[in-house]
Amino acid sequence: MPTRNAHGALALALTVLLLACGGAQEAAVPADSDGSASWEPGEWAFDAELDPWPAPAGRPVTLRAVASVDDYDESFSGSVSYRLATPGDTGSWTRMTQVGDEEGDRVYEATVTLPDRKVGIHFLVSRSNDGTTHELTDWAVVPQ
Repeated sequence: MPTRNAHGALALALTVLLLACGGAQEAAVPADSDGSASWEPGEWAFDAELDPWPAPAGRPVTLRAVASVDDYDESFSGSVSYRLATPGDTGSWTRMTQVGDEEGDRVYEATVTLPDRKVGIHFLVSRSNDGTTHELTDWAVVPQ
């Protein structure tokens, strides 16, 4: 499955980068250059991107997230929410809509309008497969 191979290659590259920098495994790949980030919060991967990139400030863009099949070939089951955070203002969690299923990977989308300054894009991923909740808060972008 091409999607799982891409997740595996990305996860390996992320692990090497984070070990070299002394970071935690749940950290995201810096997103300022390509509008995407990846995490590996357990035995599965979570990827996010902004479309279009570079994202324009003050105009609607698509925030897309993909929760992958886990190492046991079990599809993600649960919910994905996001919030936008700027210094002094952290928005409330907004549930994303599941829009697709690609080889067992669940695809979620939301339309967001980014401010004209650096903004954190946070995710709250509740995985009913194993009863875990992951708050992924280390991705920030600067809209154009």
